[in-house]
Amino acid sequence: MAQAAAALGLESRAGHGAQEEALARFEGASESTDAMAQRRVSDAILRRAIKAWRSGDIARAGRLALEATSSDDTNAQAYHILAMSLERMGHLHKALVTYERAFQLDPDDPDLLINLGLTAWGLKMRDGATEMFRRFIDMKPDSPLGYNNLGTILCEMGETNTAIEMLRDTLLRMPNEPILWNSLATVLAECGRAEESIVFYSEALRLAPQFARP
Repeated sequence: MAQAAAALGLESRAGHGAQEEALARFEGASESTDAMAQRRVSDAILRRAIKAWRSGDIARAGRLALEATSSDDTNAQAYHILAMSLERMGHLHKALVTYERAFQLDPDDPDLLINLGLTAWGLKMRDGATEMFRRFIDMKPDSPLGYNNLGTILCEMGETNTAIEMLRDTLLRMPNEPILWNSLATVLAECGRAEESIVFYSEALRLAPQFARP
């Protein structure tokens, strides 16, 4: 067998292929270990960013979140907090781009959908904002936030009847959510149905005093 292999110019030793596969596997494992180490560093920095945010130091939170993205540029949460900081500081265009990066990395984060939608809304990108709110509703159908935001922006876009119908239907499923009563009251008031809106404001107030009518 060895002579035949030599005659054909072949490697006579067995296991060459297995060695290459092992080397490739070890190399991949090493890269994975490096990535995990980078994520640990990034997450440690991110925890400091969260602490800074909660203490009210938004600028520091943003700087730390940026540092976290430098440690691991695949850390969606780091980009999310960086975008939140940029938005809070009034840099809406930069926030939008950063939210979009976070969304590319983690399109299944419902909180990201809400925040991205709000930033798009702030930039008058209503169609994009509406899409984000609808995606949020699909992902979290039992949360009132998506319906509240969608109803309000639909009213702003002139789709008042659609907004009212959607909010009424949602209230049938979530009658104890004051934010929805308040949202429907606001939409009704916007379209001149003041007396009807008072009923919904009153129920919002009963459920939660912070929704008192101005």
